[in-house]
Amino acid sequence: MATTGAVGKGERGPETLARKLRSVIEERGMTAFRLGKDSGVDAGVIQRFLNRERGLTLATVEKLAEVLGLRLVEGGPGPGRPRGRGRPRAVTAKGEEA
Repeated sequence: MATTGAVGKGERGPETLARKLRSVIEERGMTAFRLGKDSGVDAGVIQRFLNRERGLTLATVEKLAEVLGLRLVEGGPGPGRPRGRGRPRAVTAKGEEA
């Protein structure tokens, strides 16, 4: 994953934040245009993400998660990170436990 803080491009592993977000967008039958309009994120950015051509910043993921009724759950600290400053590792429907 890129060190720029973007999520999604070049993802690996069984369930990444990007995969989960992409899955929810598809499950909800949303288009990039509708999600962009509702979230204030450019539809082209969302479409390129869905096409796996680019990643998303955490700020963008938070906007999309809000519209999709999801919440980000922060993981534990990683190597070299101060305690309490882990990166979000799960997207769940509001009210669900991660």
